[in-house]
Amino acid sequence: MGANMVRRLKDQGFEVTAVFDSNAAAAAALAAEIGSVAPATLPEVTSAADIIITVVSDDEAMDDIFGSVGCGCDSLLGTASGVTVAEGRLFIIARPFRPARTSSWRAARRPPERNRWRPAWRPASPRRARARSI
Repeated sequence: MGANMVRRLKDQGFEVTAVFDSNAAAAAALAAEIGSVAPATLPEVTSAADIIITVVSDDEAMDDIFGSVGCGCDSLLGTASGVTVAEGRLFIIARPFRPARTSSWRAARRPPERNRWRPAWRPASPRRARARSI
């Protein structure tokens, strides 16, 4: 569904600066299609944009892409070595979170005060995203 949301944003005139997928070939193909880039790492994604929209399937995937800075792995928040790249960015979480889970997940990450986090409840179906009608 994320690729279709990217296409819809592009169709509506929004600039999409970077796309990322765990399948690097899929990200590269989508980036080429819309005239964007497909960074190799999550910190590069955050560095490329002021607004980062995430579309993932479950809580485990969210934990993977938003790991704590310096946790030994790269994340949207920073590098494995502890370099923060997220300051001043707006993160829009576009997936059907349970509100209680979102609050506890967000509190556990304790992002710097200058970061802004917004859940974006996604009532639309993948069929509507493919049809570009959301």
